[in-house]
Amino acid sequence: METVKTAVHFTDNYLISPTNPIAVNLIGAGGTGSKVLTALMEMSHSLTELGHAGLQVRLWDDDIITEANLGRQR
Repeated sequence: METVKTAVHFTDNYLISPTNPIAVNLIGAGGTGSKVLTALMEMSHSLTELGHAGLQVRLWDDDIITEANLGRQR
């Protein structure tokens, strides 16, 4: 006999289906920040494909790309 389990989620509807994008402030676009930015973009795309409002990402970085940190950039 096979048992079928049903997933039940107890979350407010405004968290599951928000009408506005979720605001994200990302500080730094260097080695780690550039990878996080790419992951946020992929996440936002997936969310919008599922009917979610997605993400609104602001990137803050006053650094200058140099040869020393170029290898960590994505």
